[in-house]
Amino acid sequence: AKFVQEVNAVSLAVEKLYPECGSVIELGGQDAKIIVFKEDPETGKKKKLPSMNDKCAAGTGRFLGASAAALDIPLNDLGDTALESEKGVQISTTCTVFAESEVLAWLGKGKKVQDILWGVHESIAKRSMGLMRRVGIEGEVTFTGGVSRNPAMVKALEDVLEQKLNISDECHFAGALGAALFAMDHIQASRIPH
Repeated sequence: AKFVQEVNAVSLAVEKLYPECGSVIELGGQDAKIIVFKEDPETGKKKKLPSMNDKCAAGTGRFLGASAAALDIPLNDLGDTALESEKGVQISTTCTVFAESEVLAWLGKGKKVQDILWGVHESIAKRSMGLMRRVGIEGEVTFTGGVSRNPAMVKALEDVLEQKLNISDECHFAGALGAALFAMDHIQASRIPH
């Protein structure tokens, strides 16, 4: 049995979907990944430079889920509700465990749900930007992972990056698509006579 790491699977899918992509933001439920493609000057091939936030769930779908739970809003409604914001609040916590407390504190101060949620989205976008600074941003940026289905997260990231993101209906399946492409390549390679 062959094994493909998630970073490699996502990279393979993104290279297929967006051949000109230079950077990837992958936001899932439990972790956040940044992948930058840089050309190796010696070989001319693209190298992957990953950066991960896998120590805690801050800046991930889990952070959004905690906020949704605190406000008693269905997860699927978060993005559209956040986009109704007039002015987001400043979310200072970087810990998912404390996200619920901060969200409820803002609610207690009379802030609108929309403004609180936009603040949560902005907070995640800024954390993602911090990860990107570790490896740099190259050219076109593609957004993948389950959180890529959230329209407010797309807008918040585009605002922070000051550029449009590559995004499609398949982006939340990038890991699975990449694993399937890897398997297909492996099967085809095994059929070639040696």
